[in-house]
Amino acid sequence: MRTLLVPLAAATLLTAACASDSGILGGDASATEVAVDPASFLGDVSCSGNPGGLASFVVTLRAFDDANDTTPFMLPSSLATPCSLLAGQQALVVAGALYVAEIDGYDFAASSLTPFGGPSSGSRQMLGADGKLLPARWKTACGTGPATATKAVAHERVFVGNCGALTDSSPTATTLRLSPEALLGADPCAVASTMTIASVVGEFPDLLELACAAAPLEVPATPHANYRLHVTATDADGTELGTECTALTHLGEAVTPTCDALSPHGRVRFDLRELETDGGEARCPSGHYFKLVGAEDAADAPPVPCESVAIEAPIAPGIRTFSVLMYDGLGQPTGASATCAADVEPGLLVDALCL
Repeated sequence: MRTLLVPLAAATLLTAACASDSGILGGDASATEVAVDPASFLGDVSCSGNPGGLASFVVTLRAFDDANDTTPFMLPSSLATPCSLLAGQQALVVAGALYVAEIDGYDFAASSLTPFGGPSSGSRQMLGADGKLLPARWKTACGTGPATATKAVAHERVFVGNCGALTDSSPTATTLRLSPEALLGADPCAVASTMTIASVVGEFPDLLELACAAAPLEVPATPHANYRLHVTATDADGTELGTECTALTHLGEAVTPTCDALSPHGRVRFDLRELETDGGEARCPSGHYFKLVGAEDAADAPPVPCESVAIEAPIAPGIRTFSVLMYDGLGQPTGASATCAADVEPGLLVDALCL
């Protein structure tokens, strides 16, 4: 039996634009540059390669000589830039001038977009992979005039600010994209003829069944929500297999969940931090340890600090009970104990109920 300790604070996964020292139209780090950071305009729209996500953007700068200038100079547009990178302009940028930016966002990869007239044209219009004009799906502006513009500084990179919210010209639905290959592997029909999908966390239909050769199924989902799904299938030998799939949805995107490997066994999480004695004291206080006893392979499992959460695996499916003993910091029994039970399912992480 393997024990995994889980820290008290769950890790937070953050998505951010990567800062690149070389602008898309120049690579001199000491040059005068005006740049755009996607984080300043993305808002609720994610930088993503998922269908419906913003994958690339084009920047067009307008320059004002001073605060009284009413006839700005339009600079050549940038090449299409991946949404994970900065876009910077050095050519024609003048120190002391004021700059605003117009942003065009696309749900196509930058590598598939070419400016009308070629890469050196400076055109704002983009051609798709088929050579046809491709309108931008999203638009916004960072600054609207001299009062909200950003001043260029000699030999420095400055970032335009005052970005408005993106306007979406063709909104799409937020969905979970469930494909047999993503759920069961590259050859799902070699595993099972059908699979069932149930939600552990997140709003979802009660139970879905999907054939191994079916086309991907898109299920409506709540934007910016975490989903945990439990997928089960019975193989040709009659063994029930399962996997846990997770996804974080984003507005307007079709997100494919990420799944663990299929397994006939389950996992159980033990958290004894809230257990108390009849007198209201912690049965497993910080600085002490607990250990499962009487369970399969329990003798090989190391004691677990009481302030941690333990995950035990692999455990055969079914209703399982576990006895737990507590030890002090010197490894001596404290006399405290607990009994835990869990309904174990293939491929799923479940919480033990401890009394």
